[in-house]
Amino acid sequence: MAEAGTKMRELQELLQDESLRTRIERASDFDAVTTLIEEAGSAKGYSLDKEWLYGFYADVLFARAPTTFTESELMDVANGMMSQDSAPKLCHTASCGGNHAGCC
Repeated sequence: MAEAGTKMRELQELLQDESLRTRIERASDFDAVTTLIEEAGSAKGYSLDKEWLYGFYADVLFARAPTTFTESELMDVANGMMSQDSAPKLCHTASCGGNHAGCC
């Protein structure tokens, strides 16, 4: 099983693809998002498993509304704005500037 940092780098690379980001934004639920990411990752030989993706999805989406990924959040991940050393959390996005201001 790939370590969390490796998985985050794999996800970041996948999210460089604008078409994939658009399909994720339009996905109706977690299963649809997971399927999109797993298929894209599998095509590149990545090991983004459902459990890790669920943790990522839950940390970002269940912490605030709306419960969908925004283009800005997807670009933050794609551009390495989220930490590779810890589990992804809302505080690693632009919402608090990564300053852990009580958001996690």
